[in-house]
Amino acid sequence: FNTGLLRNRSVESVNYPGPLYGLQLYLDINKDEYISREVPTAGVRIAITPQGIRPNPEDEGYDIPPGRLTSIGLKMRNISRLTKPYNPEGCSQHPPNNSSLNLYEKRSDRYSYKGCIKSCLASTQKKLCGCISSRYSFTSSTKGFAICRLKNKTETGCQSKLENDFIAGRLKCNCARSCNEQSFEATISQAQMPTEVNLDSNYELLEYFKRPLTKYRLTRKNVTNFLRENLVAVNIYYEELNFETITQSPRYSEIDLASDIGGVLGLWIGISVLTLFEFLEILMDSLFILFGKEKIASRRNTITEFKSQLQASGFA
Repeated sequence: FNTGLLRNRSVESVNYPGPLYGLQLYLDINKDEYISREVPTAGVRIAITPQGIRPNPEDEGYDIPPGRLTSIGLKMRNISRLTKPYNPEGCSQHPPNNSSLNLYEKRSDRYSYKGCIKSCLASTQKKLCGCISSRYSFTSSTKGFAICRLKNKTETGCQSKLENDFIAGRLKCNCARSCNEQSFEATISQAQMPTEVNLDSNYELLEYFKRPLTKYRLTRKNVTNFLRENLVAVNIYYEELNFETITQSPRYSEIDLASDIGGVLGLWIGISVLTLFEFLEILMDSLFILFGKEKIASRRNTITEFKSQLQASGFA
């Protein structure tokens, strides 16, 4: 919904915050068609993601029960991460359009960390098991892949082993989080719906459920209970038209390290750049004085020997 990829349909937007300017949904869950052994709960699951990110309701989202008006207030959040060496796992500034990392690229979906994990599992299943799970078969990139059969013990056993390896951390997927990521923080509240008071005045709701009301021959006395068991009402809106930005920054950089080393040395040892030059000057003066004394002593010995030779020859 609202991806901007549908033909002749622009992206929907809002100009004001609050529940009166949000997206309102009425969903009929057809509870009588549920298989109680397979589905222990009733309701729907809604996942809210940025545009272009494929939702994963099984890993993220909110359970919405019937008979309630569920209001979901959203706040946008932008996350900016650092790369290595500050972040050991690293992040990808421009995630690659690689089918092994993103099986959804042909559907013009943006890269996401969870989508990469799903792609890794699907690619590994295709490679080791010769088939993929049915949960990954809805993309154009997986079109033509064999679907693992539930009655085939070899294929189901291979799937189970890969799932266990992934949970235990033995299956390595080279998936990096995006350096710039967008997410939503949700505030959820609920109220009972519908009530017997507003049922007669809610013509749109009655019109929507006109067919099942006729099918089950419901009267206005028991229609309220029927709607409370089958009606899911959702209102999704922005709490504020602003966003929060979380930016990672180095706690300790190379410049801070050099400054701290210089400060500690200057405080405890008294060493500075000028002091180093003074040490060099003292060393040069000491060498000059040392070698200068040796030259003077050598000259004096030469004069003494010359006088002795003159005296011995009778000239002195």
